[in-house]
Amino acid sequence: MAETSVIRGILPKQCFGIAGIKDGDWKALFDFAAETNAEALQIDLPPESDFELLRELTASSGISISSISAYSTLLLGPDSGEANEKNRTRIARDIAAATGMEQGGGQSQDIARIERAIDAASALDVRCVSQFAGNDPERDFGENIAKFKDVFTPLARRAEDSGVTLVFENCPLLKGQPPVVNNLAYCPEAWDAMFAAVPLSSIGLELDTGHLPWLGIDLIRCIHDYAPRIKHVHLKDCIIDEEALYRRGQLGGNFYEHGVPGDGGIDFTAVTAALGAESYTGALTLDLRPTNKETVRQGVRYVRSILAKN
Repeated sequence: MAETSVIRGILPKQCFGIAGIKDGDWKALFDFAAETNAEALQIDLPPESDFELLRELTASSGISISSISAYSTLLLGPDSGEANEKNRTRIARDIAAATGMEQGGGQSQDIARIERAIDAASALDVRCVSQFAGNDPERDFGENIAKFKDVFTPLARRAEDSGVTLVFENCPLLKGQPPVVNNLAYCPEAWDAMFAAVPLSSIGLELDTGHLPWLGIDLIRCIHDYAPRIKHVHLKDCIIDEEALYRRGQLGGNFYEHGVPGDGGIDFTAVTAALGAESYTGALTLDLRPTNKETVRQGVRYVRSILAKN
């Protein structure tokens, strides 16, 4: 398993899983999950020809699939034109380099990919499809929300008909200096606007713990305020360099890094207690870079120890 893979998994009885495998070796993916005491996987969108194998692997291993990844930052961007195509290509390349998540070939291609992910989730009895909302820096907030409504209303209806939830991760995907937001679904104001624009229960949140602290957003309050919408959770820690933050400010960047739960400043006892108080039953996932068996095991041990106290 390459260290560039993204490991994700779920707790307490669901436990840990993996996404981002690049070689399509599903058997190796499930073996890796089993070796790290995983009980579920978040996986990249599989081809339909692999559905039967995935059903066999989930049945034989007891490891379920918590979500199918169909991340895109291009969905709210300009629709056409040579300059716009070049811009979409640049954004896709930059985000893929920063996150390890491959982006699609453009807006129409990515919409089709999300449709396939919804259909795959339905066929494989998976509850969630993981997603970014995207953002067009040439449009203001209201215009982006209007475009969100246009793009995601039919997708949300398709998901609702399929018994699937589109879950939006809250990483802002900042690029450039000054930074440009490439995913508007990073804060409560945007979430409220998104849910109002597409008032269907088939859109929700994939809450990533590691991004809210450096953004200055109260993680525990978010859990309580948005509990009905939180359907998938990514667990990672946040290590803030206070001196770098003082000198550069939040807009200067490079003042934080992500780590294995327990390595930074997030109170995961409070996080898991808040989720428990809200009767959260979805996936709690480890989202680690670099990813290897030891970092996954470290995360599993730490979060299990926290859960044992709650």
